[in-house]
Amino acid sequence: MAHSGQMNRQVSLALRAPFHLACTDGPDRGMIATPHQPLLLGRNGSFTLTDPAASRRHCYLRPARARDSAVGYLEDLEPTNPTQVGRRVADTAVALRRGERVRIGKSTWRVRPRPTDLTWPEPPEASSPRRWIKVMRFLPIFILFPMLVRFTPLSFTSWLTAFGIILLLAGTSYFSKRRRRKRHYDPAFLALALESRRAGTSGAPNEPPTSTWVWLSHVGGRRAQVGPQHHLGFVGPGARSQARWVAAQVALAHPQLTWAEAAVDTTTAPDIWVKGPDDTATPPARTIVVAWGPRLETIPPEVMQIFPAVSLASPLWLLPPPCTGHATLPTQIDLAALGTPLTEAAITKRWKDFDAATTTWSVPVGLGRFSPDAEPDLIALGLEEHGAHTLFAGGTGAGKSVALRTWIISLCAHFPPRALRVVLVDYKGGAGLGPLASLPHVERFHTDLDASQTVWMLQRLRFVLQERKELLHRGAYADIRDWESSGSAPPRLLLVIDEFQALAEEHPQFLSALGKLAAQGRSLGIHLVLSTQHPGPAINAALRATLDQRVALRCNEIADSLAVVGTPAATELPRQPGRALFNGTVFQFAQANLDGFPAPTDQSRPRDSLWPAPLPTCGPPPAPQLLGVIEDESRRPRLCSWRGETLAIAGSASTREELGTFAAAVARNAQSDTTLALGTTAAGFTHSHPLSALGDIALALRQLPHCSSTTLWVNEIGAILREFEAIGLGAEAQRIWMKTIRASPGSRWQMLVTDTEGHASISRIASRLLRLPTPAAWSDPSLLRLLPPLTTAFSGTGDSRRLSQEEATSGTPLRFVAEGLSDVKGPVALQGINPAQTEITAIREDTQGLFVPLSGRPPLTSLAGGTLVGGSESLSRHLGADHLPRTSWTTALQNLTTPVALFEPGVDSLRHLGHLYPDDSLWLRAYHPFDQNCGVLAARSEIIPCRFPNL
Repeated sequence: MAHSGQMNRQVSLALRAPFHLACTDGPDRGMIATPHQPLLLGRNGSFTLTDPAASRRHCYLRPARARDSAVGYLEDLEPTNPTQVGRRVADTAVALRRGERVRIGKSTWRVRPRPTDLTWPEPPEASSPRRWIKVMRFLPIFILFPMLVRFTPLSFTSWLTAFGIILLLAGTSYFSKRRRRKRHYDPAFLALALESRRAGTSGAPNEPPTSTWVWLSHVGGRRAQVGPQHHLGFVGPGARSQARWVAAQVALAHPQLTWAEAAVDTTTAPDIWVKGPDDTATPPARTIVVAWGPRLETIPPEVMQIFPAVSLASPLWLLPPPCTGHATLPTQIDLAALGTPLTEAAITKRWKDFDAATTTWSVPVGLGRFSPDAEPDLIALGLEEHGAHTLFAGGTGAGKSVALRTWIISLCAHFPPRALRVVLVDYKGGAGLGPLASLPHVERFHTDLDASQTVWMLQRLRFVLQERKELLHRGAYADIRDWESSGSAPPRLLLVIDEFQALAEEHPQFLSALGKLAAQGRSLGIHLVLSTQHPGPAINAALRATLDQRVALRCNEIADSLAVVGTPAATELPRQPGRALFNGTVFQFAQANLDGFPAPTDQSRPRDSLWPAPLPTCGPPPAPQLLGVIEDESRRPRLCSWRGETLAIAGSASTREELGTFAAAVARNAQSDTTLALGTTAAGFTHSHPLSALGDIALALRQLPHCSSTTLWVNEIGAILREFEAIGLGAEAQRIWMKTIRASPGSRWQMLVTDTEGHASISRIASRLLRLPTPAAWSDPSLLRLLPPLTTAFSGTGDSRRLSQEEATSGTPLRFVAEGLSDVKGPVALQGINPAQTEITAIREDTQGLFVPLSGRPPLTSLAGGTLVGGSESLSRHLGADHLPRTSWTTALQNLTTPVALFEPGVDSLRHLGHLYPDDSLWLRAYHPFDQNCGVLAARSEIIPCRFPNL
């Protein structure tokens, strides 16, 4: 017998190595690992474990160094459940020694030496006299006891007590030894014994199978007779491993017999057939059948003895030779040879004759062999017969994309676009499913190169699902079949995702949504097709439960094959692209192309769309008052303008630069005579004051209510108010800012406010754009007060413009949640204008607005005959000598009647100026201490800052 799989290789190594690891208890019971070479143990390691408590990369086993007393070394790779060697945790390399107990997940392993005696205890026959021989060993004791009582002076009670103690000690020793011996004869020992027996057997002709007595569960327990006329069957969980346990004992007793788990495509059937529930072929008379199945009705009728199953070993324990029936299948099959010619006339006729009420929704995809002596027959995949949802799995180069293309082309060749719509998601950049994008059935085609559109489409599927549920309920239909019989059903929807594990890793939040879609879409005509290399980690339990139709191409890992078909058979498929396993049958996918397919026309493509048109990834070129693009009630994108209301643009800290660029573009393109930027220095604005010029910012905010035809951009209001607070002006700055917000409605100026710190004042502004680059932003405490109510924004019924969470967190630049805009009802997704397309041809030169530039020396004539004074003391002396009686300069300052220019004023001067001009106190104090050459131009009616060169 040709051994295959990791277990068979490790058994051969264990017979040559001085020590090995044997699993004695747990889900991996019976497995053998030999530290002959480094091994990575785990569910996705070089040595595959089936224990669900083991991690994908659980621990690392390496051989011992030369002249080392240890057998090997075991080291954890940070698994969920730490590995224990004895009572130690293997967080570092721990030496393994003889008899050591190792705990991996929920499985117990033992370090065993190479066995010197591989004799397997054969069970005695039912009428065997050997059982009575064991009892006869105790006969001399029963004869000697009465004689001792009769001829010795000791009393009967004393002899009875002594006899009881002797029996107790002897029985304890006997049963303890027997229990140790039973534990020794486990599945790992049986695998070693069978391999040793076969290695020493010459290639003599096969002897006729004979009846053999075998242990059913463990050595010394229940036994049964199995043979060509005594077939056995096991029912329940673990039935497969117990069937292998029995078959291995028969093969050990008769090492020249062949055994397999499937009927092979040869004239000679296996001598021992481990027959599964999907095998319907009748065994020859000379074949020994050991059947297994999950339920009683799955056991074939030729089985006469059926036992409840006991899980004895791992699913990977002692694999029999794989099915070799695929060897004679053709490698090149044309879809036309399967009765599906791809010509325009044939396809058009099938579309015309289509009737949704009578169709089977199955199409041919390849050729397979159902029994050893049968000719290759058609293999069909459909949308209903074997399940509404399908899983394709296979390693790189196995032909998954070819298989998907063949199936989709065959479906589209049989069913017209009015009955079937296809959505393709290809996370291989379009190389796999890209050729199918031209089919008239294809509703949408997305790749990982436009991930934001893929996200949008997948989220919008819930609208399709909700709409169909409402229509199904309104029409009182039982399911999609009943709906199609009425003639009013919508087309079936086939969602195909190639390289699903890449999509799941990039957008894990979709797994639960797709699970819900698969669970509810079965009766609504929505079908899900997933293709992946590693189905285990990518597909959660909810999805796996709905993927009834499973196609396994060649898998590189045993764990992947087990996750798809429940057996390692997919790893034994030949390296032939398109060779697959479906329902226990190996078949070859056909090849198809679109050369003869009808070209899509306006008549062939459906006019009604299942989805609203998506928002573009970038907005139109900037225009006056333009914000971006939103989706209206007709589910079509339209332009959205800024009507001049105060607009808050908020987001997380990572979007600070993006929000500033967007707000600057909107403000520069606003229709106003004067543009002012506070908190930043921005090109293209009439005036701009950076965060360091707090006095300028305060002056601008004070004078803003008196201005007309002005656009104000306040950049990072949280940072601005924090700077005022640092110099002791937080409360006063907050008061002026809130006064500015309250004065903005109905004013003659328009204001844009950006903030990435979640300042509370943003919630006072009704019109808001919220930038949420990732789903984690929805839980950002600084943004919670700015978000619209989730029940309003994300209700899945009614308004088609309702936001999905991913529409606002798609990662697309300038994608906002818009709320409170004058021409928009409710929260919607908005794609902002593209600032990169903004071209500043010229900076406005008009300086006739209210805001006086603070840089440059004002002409002295603007003092209107006033006096230029150099400091506080000069001011006092000047006012006292020439204008007023000699008194303090502060008193003189209170009696100003003509403008006075004061540069480098002291703190007292600022305090008194603030007393005279309380509305200007904020910026006066913000200017302190003055920079060199900075001054104040004061008069009784007004006060403005100015700068002078050194005099």
